[in-house]
This record gives sequence, structure tokens and C-alpha cells, in this order.
Amino acid sequence: MDALTRAFLVLRVPEALHPAVQAAQADLKRRGGAEVARWTSPTDWSIPLCPLGELTPPQLAAAIEAARSVAGRHGAPSISLAGVGGSPNPTQPRSVWAGADSEGDALVALHADLEAALAA
Repeated sequence: MDALTRAFLVLRVPEALHPAVQAAQADLKRRGGAEVARWTSPTDWSIPLCPLGELTPPQLAAAIEAARSVAGRHGAPSISLAGVGGSPNPTQPRSVWAGADSEGDALVALHADLEAALAA
């Protein structure tokens, strides 16, 4: 039996947004409880697009090919930071997120096309 890989599709956070995310991160670091937080580096920042679940190697290869095909039909989206929040609350979050927005709903269109292509 083939080993399964938990997979999902993401976009890397564009380097142009790193200063804005780092500024938000610095603000959060000044809050109480931040000394026990684990902060990720910019190389780990991503925008989740589609969870794929547990895939076999052939399924993963097919998903990669489908994603490449869809990505080839979309230009690079222009992405901006759209707020910062935390869970379970923004005052003392366990998990912090930064929202992403794109011109003309480019991320929404990319997500929809990926889901349609990957449904098979």
C-alpha cells in the first residue's frame, strides 16, 4: 500500500508584504503572553488555498499537475494585507492570522478553479 501524504495548496506570502506582516507580528510580541509564543519565519508564511487531505503518491502527482495547469491560466494575483486577528481571541491569541485580499477577487477565482480541477 502506498504511503499517504497530507497535502494542501498554498501561496507563499509575497516578499512585498513581509514588512507589513512583521510590523503586525512586532505589535503582537509586545502583548502579554507573547514570550511563550512560537513565531514563524517569513519563509513559512503562506496563504492556504485548498486542503487536499491524505493522498497517495499517484494522487499527489495528479493534484500537482492539475494545480500547475490551473496556475498557468491565472496571472500572479496582486495581494494585500487585510487585517490581523487571533484565536481564541485577539487579546491573547494561541494562533494568529493575517488576512489576504486580492484585486478583482483573484484569490477567489483561483480557489474556485483549483477546486473544480481537483474535484476529479
